[in-house]
Amino acid sequence: MSWRSATRVWIIGFSLIVVASCSSNPKGFVPTPVKASDVFSIAIIGDSASSFRDGVAVRDLWPAQFVRQAMPQTATLFNLSGRFNTADRATRRSVPLLSAVKPKVVVIWLGFDDVFENVDPKQFADNVLQVVRSSQAAGATTVLVGTLPGELPGADSYNQQLRLSIGSAAIIVETSTIPMKLVRIDDRIVPATDSLQLAAAAFASAYAAE
Repeated sequence: MSWRSATRVWIIGFSLIVVASCSSNPKGFVPTPVKASDVFSIAIIGDSASSFRDGVAVRDLWPAQFVRQAMPQTATLFNLSGRFNTADRATRRSVPLLSAVKPKVVVIWLGFDDVFENVDPKQFADNVLQVVRSSQAAGATTVLVGTLPGELPGADSYNQQLRLSIGSAAIIVETSTIPMKLVRIDDRIVPATDSLQLAAAAFASAYAAE
């Protein structure tokens, strides 16, 4: 299965702002003012752990949960994740979409597919750093980067290299310290659906503390 056929970019607007004419407004209706600072885009760049899952509603995936917990209702989510999306593939497939999305916030959670494909940990971390820099070049003012769960076999070496490569270039979110149940989907090991809320909460907490 190709990356393109396995991946769909999904967009969620968490509110619909309607400007109605005076003649169509209900009597006495006063629209709630929307601050310009609350209208912005969020991009998620992830892999098999962040993409669509058969039988799982979009609202139950961690990117949607993260936005509900951490963002104003006027924010728009763009999930640029894809199945089998290593960090290297993300630089070539997800990153080019950032110029159109122009996100204020980018959340990067890569590595599950890199571990599966036995990518060199340092190369993985350098690729993630490239995604961080590209996100900032596209206008992102906040970039969060998640580590891999400690339960994932081989994650320690990837997390160590990730921390070294990212340094202070982005906010590191330590999902490695959160107990997560892992399952096998499409031959990849990813967090179970009921563990996705833990990832969402970790990213939301890190964003709120930023």
